[in-house]
Amino acid sequence: MLASLTTVLENPARGLGTFQVLGQIIQSIGQQETDLGFQMLDQTIESYKQIEDKELSIELVASLQELSDDILFAKFKIEDTFRFYMQVQTKQGKQDVISAVTSLLEHERTSPAAFEVMGHETAQIAERYPALVKDLLQVILKTSQEKLSPEQQAELQTQLARTVNRLNLVGSTISIPAKTMDGKPFDWAALKGKVVVIDFWATWCGPCLAAIPHLEELQKKYSDQNVSFIGFSIDADRQALTEFLEKRKLAWPVIIDDIEVDAAKIADGVVAASWEMPSTAACGIAGIPALVVIGRDGKVAAMVHSPQELETELTRATSATPASNDSSSLNQKTRTLTAAGGQLHFITTLPPDADDATAEVAQNNPYLAAANADKLELLDYLLDMQDKVKSIRYRDGFAVAVHEAATRLLALEASDRFHVLAVETAVTILHEQASLGNDKLDQQLNDFMNSLAADERPAIAAHVAFHQLEQRVIASDDLPTDKLEPLLNETFDYLSEHDLSAIHLRLASTVVHAINRYDDEETRKEQFKRFGKVFSQSESRTLAAYGKKITKSATAAANVSQLVGKPLELSGVTDLGGELDWASYRGKVVLIDFWASWCAPCRAQMPKIKAIYEELDRKKFDVVAVNLDRSAEAFEEYSKEHQSPWPNVIGDDGRALAEQYGVTALPTMMVVDGEGKILAVGHSVQALRAAIDNALKPNEK
Repeated sequence: MLASLTTVLENPARGLGTFQVLGQIIQSIGQQETDLGFQMLDQTIESYKQIEDKELSIELVASLQELSDDILFAKFKIEDTFRFYMQVQTKQGKQDVISAVTSLLEHERTSPAAFEVMGHETAQIAERYPALVKDLLQVILKTSQEKLSPEQQAELQTQLARTVNRLNLVGSTISIPAKTMDGKPFDWAALKGKVVVIDFWATWCGPCLAAIPHLEELQKKYSDQNVSFIGFSIDADRQALTEFLEKRKLAWPVIIDDIEVDAAKIADGVVAASWEMPSTAACGIAGIPALVVIGRDGKVAAMVHSPQELETELTRATSATPASNDSSSLNQKTRTLTAAGGQLHFITTLPPDADDATAEVAQNNPYLAAANADKLELLDYLLDMQDKVKSIRYRDGFAVAVHEAATRLLALEASDRFHVLAVETAVTILHEQASLGNDKLDQQLNDFMNSLAADERPAIAAHVAFHQLEQRVIASDDLPTDKLEPLLNETFDYLSEHDLSAIHLRLASTVVHAINRYDDEETRKEQFKRFGKVFSQSESRTLAAYGKKITKSATAAANVSQLVGKPLELSGVTDLGGELDWASYRGKVVLIDFWASWCAPCRAQMPKIKAIYEELDRKKFDVVAVNLDRSAEAFEEYSKEHQSPWPNVIGDDGRALAEQYGVTALPTMMVVDGEGKILAVGHSVQALRAAIDNALKPNEK
């Protein structure tokens, strides 16, 4: 192997391509055979030191030297030991991690960059594994004194300070120099005796903005319990913050770090400049929104990252009494977190070991991701949640938990791939529930998408564009029919250019509802024909079948409107468990509703159907529904939140009735008289109200 390497290195024609391939080979071999890997690495370094272009030589040699760390990380199984400990937190597992990291950092070939990497890794897991991180920090600090120069040690301590301060946060008092938006000093001491929520946020942080409405709700809920909310903006661009607050009035005071920000830093990057704010380092904040709860005793009780977690902590804080002087806790010594003059104070006091402490985890939602999970754990969590079956995805709290984890991952520094997956997972789960008529999650989806409206990354912008188009089509009931065509054309172009899946079902049903507003039958058929063809090409079986039905209705000689005057016979199993007794409805005027839970216009009609059902005399008027959901779970999930007092023919029986009577567009409604004959066909209660009233008149006394 070494002889072959010599041959390659002595080739005068070798270029950068050869360099890159050699690096990959050395890394691969070094991970299997450490000694051989280092021999090859040293030989390659010596060779590239000899090239004539000295500037290029220095750059290439530095790049090669970084491979030493890669080889050592594999030799000491750093990744494997960390992963094992995170899966099963045993004392032996913890010791294995400490030993592996110690061996790595003490090795003669370890570079200063390895210390930086380990500092970053400890920061990622500090909140979840504080006892492990405490010991790791001791190892890093001790070995750095032996291996790093004074300048390198100072840089490392600055990096580790944020992690140490986070470990020390709970039980500390906060005294960070801050000022109000009008420049007055902020008095932290004035907060004592209250429960305080400090929302660390920024105007450029989408999840922060999405959290504001939920925080406002919590503020109202706890308004009579002496709870104060404060917004601590880490915005480096103070002008942008001022302009934001002029447009969006917040229900709480906003404070900022009491320092002047260098305009040049803002020009270089406002986000990076914001993360240099002293408050973020003093409190050990690595992701926003960060919601710090201060108890009535003036000490930090918790830091969480979502309104859902905050409510749990507020319940605890408002029901607790201030701790006495001899209270036992993990943090016996009161610390004050300070940051002055733009310089953070490096706190070397670490909290005591928490291995033997019993941690109470109060989580109202069993599906929430682990509190303070790092970005890799959040990514794994979201990937796992994507694979859950519908029976689990439809459970209470599931969608909320996924959204909460996604917003936490978006607030952390991570690659675009991580952020895109977070958005895709949250959108898919929230949209699925919104399409089943969950109004709260529909609003949560709207808030989430609005928070991402300014994100220019193509994959995220595509989700926003789809959502905005869908919302415009849903709102098209307010458009006059002569204004519908441009919107339908735009929607058709969009759908034709994209691969359609189940997420497009709601848009498809809304499009059909919009088409049904046309009075002209030929116009409806033409629209059904072109949209049906697009829908039928979907990978979703439900949407494809829907498209085929629409296409069929556009080419059929007859349609449901030609059923008027003909008898209607209904049969089949209902959601009540028995057979529908259609004969028992004789003598009544009956509204028949063909619908599906994924059909937004169908759900929009439900309150109107319920209103007329409650208004009219049950002896004279009734309702029977025919549900066309292919999934029993979808119908059951919708029914949990929207129980109807009338029967639904479900499953294969419902779909057979739709096929029998040529029902393709949803919702389709029929008014049937006391003899069982169809009096009118339409797509809304409003359109059929006159037919219902006229049918009831002969029965009036």
